[in-house]
Amino acid sequence: MRNMVFNLVSTFLMGVGTIYLFGRFINFTVPLLSVGIVLAGYLLVFLVKRWSSHR
Repeated sequence: MRNMVFNLVSTFLMGVGTIYLFGRFINFTVPLLSVGIVLAGYLLVFLVKRWSSHR
């Protein structure tokens, strides 16, 4: 009985820890991703402008 409770508690803690880490990871990744997308867009526009002015 005690072992089952311990297993439940440890599983619950692992789940909460995973969700917490995942949330932190998403909070950290989303700004980086948006910044990367914006930078890629600027780079694309810059390259297209340069390429069109070259021709």
